[in-house]
Amino acid sequence: MRVQRFRQERVTESISEAIKNDSIRLVKRERERERGREEEEYNRKFLIDHYSAYKFLFV
Repeated sequence: MRVQRFRQERVTESISEAIKNDSIRLVKRERERERGREEEEYNRKFLIDHYSAYKFLFV
């Protein structure tokens, strides 16, 4: 009985640890996506601003 209960507790701990690790991984992945979106938005605005300045100066 003790061995069975111990195994059950270990399985439960393993499952909860896996869920926690998966949640951490998902949060990190979402942060990376958000950072990528912010970077893309910045680059897009940068290019638009410089293109507008170029048109103003040379056209």
